[in-house]
Amino acid sequence: MVTTLGPYTAADLLRMREETDERLELIDGEVFVVPSPNEGHQTSSSILVHAFVGQITLKGLGRVYHAPFDVLISDDRVVQPDLLVVLNEDRAAVGPDGVVGRPSLVVEIVSPTNRMHDLRRKRALYANAGIPEFWLVDPALRSVVVLTEPSADDYRTERVYHEGEVVRSVTIPVVEIAVTNLFPPPFKSA
Repeated sequence: MVTTLGPYTAADLLRMREETDERLELIDGEVFVVPSPNEGHQTSSSILVHAFVGQITLKGLGRVYHAPFDVLISDDRVVQPDLLVVLNEDRAAVGPDGVVGRPSLVVEIVSPTNRMHDLRRKRALYANAGIPEFWLVDPALRSVVVLTEPSADDYRTERVYHEGEVVRSVTIPVVEIAVTNLFPPPFKSA
């Protein structure tokens, strides 16, 4: 993960994006280049989007968005979670170019190239922003960590789900998905 030292603002980030095709995020005034997702990441992302849309959007509870879609937390914090949910009661936060403020739930799918970025930096950022629920989907460990009760620098509650278990959202009780379904087996040989 390449970083560009700042401090930069959201306006600076928008100008930088006009000059590159790379995905860029801004965390505490520092610009990060987000690597392209791998196949496992994309597979888990597609499964999650499908499940969340069926359980949230189609039931009229809110909207589901996937990267790249900005979340402007502050003038020096602009991120693009892999997946995010905005419930109806928070719909005023959604604008034409992203979410201003905090989504109801965010999901990051951990990739080998951004592992520490998601596990440490984004975890602290989302907790500090007061995002009520954060899921870390980890294809390498075939697990999902659900973090709730945000504080200034971390989440107070952490629950790890493994294959054979069903992940249930704390914030959105209708949302559930079997962990095993998030990590399908590899393609079969012909």
